[in-house]
Amino acid sequence: AAAGLLKEVGDLCAVSGGGYTAASYVSHICHHSTGDAAPSSRTSLDDWYKDVVSSFVLRMQHNINYLVDISPDRQLRAPRPDDPVEIGTSCFPRILDFPLFIGALLGSMTASPMLLVIHTLWPLVFAIEMSHGDMLRRAWCNPDKPPDASEEIQRWVFQ
Repeated sequence: AAAGLLKEVGDLCAVSGGGYTAASYVSHICHHSTGDAAPSSRTSLDDWYKDVVSSFVLRMQHNINYLVDISPDRQLRAPRPDDPVEIGTSCFPRILDFPLFIGALLGSMTASPMLLVIHTLWPLVFAIEMSHGDMLRRAWCNPDKPPDASEEIQRWVFQ
C-alpha cells in the first residue's frame, strides 16, 4: 500500500492457511468499496488503499484468536452491529467458540482414520470378493457341513 502498487493488483493467489487471510482481505476490500467507505474524488486511490489495508490489519489483529476467543467482555454477548471491528465476526456469543472448536477438532481426528480405513479396506474386500468369492460362498452357505470342514478353505488358508 505504501508503494502505491495495490491498485495494479488484478489477481490474488494464496496457498494453504494464506487463503483465509487472502479471502478476508478481498472481502474487506469489497466491503470498503461500497457505501460511505468507497473511494471518492476527494482522496487518491493510493490513500484509500492505505486506509483499507490499515483497517484490515487492525481487524486481523483484533480477530487473531478467531478459533477460541476467551476475552471476558465477549463471552456472553453477541457482536455489536455498530462496532466496525466486530461486524462479520460471528453471530453467536463467543462462549460457543470452545465447544465448536472441540467438535471440529474431534471430527477431523476421527474422519481421517475412518477415511483411511474405508479407502484401504474397501478395495481389499472387493479384491477378495473378485478372486475368492465363489469359493467362500460355497463354504459358508453349505448347510451340510461347517465352513472349516471345506477342502477349498483348507487349501486356501494353509497352502
